Amino acid sequence: MLSHKPFTERIYQGSRVNFLVLNRYEVETVMPEVPYLVLSVTDPERPEAILAASPHQRAVLRLRFHDKGKGRPPVVGKVVMTPEDARAIISFVYAHLAEVELIVCQCEAGISRSAALAAALSRILQDEDHFFFEHYAPNDWIYRTLLEAADGGRLKDVDK
Repeated sequence: MLSHKPFTERIYQGSRVNFLVLNRYEVETVMPEVPYLVLSVTDPERPEAILAASPHQRAVLRLRFHDKGKGRPPVVGKVVMTPEDARAIISFVYAHLAEVELIVCQCEAGISRSAALAAALSRILQDEDHFFFEHYAPNDWIYRTLLEAADGGRLKDVDK
């Protein structure tokens, strides 16, 4: 895992857009020096993560779901990412992609949900996801749900 490294060394330099995976405590203080988006995922019963105030932050999408459903249908009693959540993420990224260089994906631990978002979006936008599977433990349910919502893994007509 990369959590022990400074955040600047953890940025995945994609061919089209860069990604950074953070946990809820890191996102309070990390302020990238380039225009960026934040996808913030918290457990439904926890308060929203506090985000560092930065003039480079262009937009934030807040989501609430548990780190459940790994490789199988949703777990009873837990809130999991839905296809509607996935479509909201894709629409959000599509609406802001031209104005940013970095997409920050944050969840409670910065290991599974946020890494799955980063991996799937990187696959969709630039056909690259290997970094996230090598350095994190992406939630398979989230990864697959996002790819399925993107018409099999590709956003159409997204030009930066």
